[in-house]
Amino acid sequence: MQPVYNGFTQLFSQPMTGVGLIFLIVLGVEMVVMFWAWCRLFWKMGLPWERMFVPGYNYYWTYASVESAGLFVFKVTADVLSLFAVYYIGERWALIVLLQGVIPGQFAVRLFYSFRLARAFGRGKWFTAGLFFLRPVFLCMLAFGPAHFYGDLGAPTGEIPPASSWVCPVCHTVNPQHRDVCENCGRRTGIS
Repeated sequence: MQPVYNGFTQLFSQPMTGVGLIFLIVLGVEMVVMFWAWCRLFWKMGLPWERMFVPGYNYYWTYASVESAGLFVFKVTADVLSLFAVYYIGERWALIVLLQGVIPGQFAVRLFYSFRLARAFGRGKWFTAGLFFLRPVFLCMLAFGPAHFYGDLGAPTGEIPPASSWVCPVCHTVNPQHRDVCENCGRRTGIS
């Protein structure tokens, strides 16, 4: 644990060099873009985008919107265990717990969540692989692209509606873009 702590103290306690400053600027831009992308995804999922501002609660809703709330509980438990193991990394049993169970479990949860998220937006297995390995790029593709949210069942009959329409997140009815209210169930676009 000590070498990681020393690296951060050296990065932030010494005067900024060109590389450190560029790193912080790129990291800040990425954080703003990803926050904006998650707000857009919340809006596409039919959730109030204001939920994105509440830490922990926003993370829960990203899992619950694709019918994976149980995965959220497992993910939080694995995160707490990994923090506990990293804190006690000098002891042998913590390293064994971390390597044998927690890290493979986190990879499995991330893969399954990526699959459920891709399916909820009507995408296939290659998009799932992209979400797993290049999450920021593929989340931006979902948020800023023409992807529609279909829910936990995925796209009905596999077709993707044209960009001039929107899909109701409740009843999955394809509606023309000029309508603000679903023709079938009466739900408004975006915020519930």
